[in-house]
Amino acid sequence: MTDFDILIELSDYYEVGLQEIVLAYIIMKDASLYNNPTVVIGLNIVQEFAAGMLLVGLLYSSRYGARIRAFKHQLMKKQG
Repeated sequence: MTDFDILIELSDYYEVGLQEIVLAYIIMKDASLYNNPTVVIGLNIVQEFAAGMLLVGLLYSSRYGARIRAFKHQLMKKQG
């Protein structure tokens, strides 16, 4: 029953009817895009990119972030 509650909340949030949410879910499920190998590869690439960006964000916000920025500034001064 919790899935139905989530669908109701989604319909309220996006201000559309519950029938439209259910219809969109059925269309997406029946489209079976996940059987297409090109789509699967594309989704994997996007997920890996997102995970990489999270790791870069963690690295920059850690104690090593200041060292990385200082190193980049040194490189830019040498080039310019």
